[in-house]
Amino acid sequence: MKKGFTLVELLVVVAILGVLAAVGIVSFGGYLGSAKENAVKTNHANMVKFTKSQLLKCTLGDTAMDLVDEQGNARPWNCDTETGMQSYIERFRQHHVGTFSNPYDSELPSGLTNSDCNGQGQTSYTLGENNTLIMKTNFKNGEDCLISQMSLEWWK
Repeated sequence: MKKGFTLVELLVVVAILGVLAAVGIVSFGGYLGSAKENAVKTNHANMVKFTKSQLLKCTLGDTAMDLVDEQGNARPWNCDTETGMQSYIERFRQHHVGTFSNPYDSELPSGLTNSDCNGQGQTSYTLGENNTLIMKTNFKNGEDCLISQMSLEWWK
């Protein structure tokens, strides 16, 4: 007398595993999408906090900001009104590109200058009225962008 599973029993087990795998893959895709959205939102909040802290240093009389370049190498930047406001906007963009990656596509930069906030996971840096830095981050296509404005008070 031989013991073992019949062909029908094995086919039923394989079918059940197939259904469970299909449901799991669909569920995992949803979790992955929301994780990317949350990563972009967190990046935006951290970028704003960092930028505000560096601008506060200049407001309080410090002479330099602790920034890095697009490759992540240290590149301090002077609190100097002679350089021009757009140069400061560009340096913050470079710092954030060198610090944060784009969760949706690591080949795309995480920051752009004077953009329309179109690319998922990207933050646009724009000079607004009255010496205001405007940061807009696209965390999900079809949704409004996250927008933060910071007054560059030390410039006055």
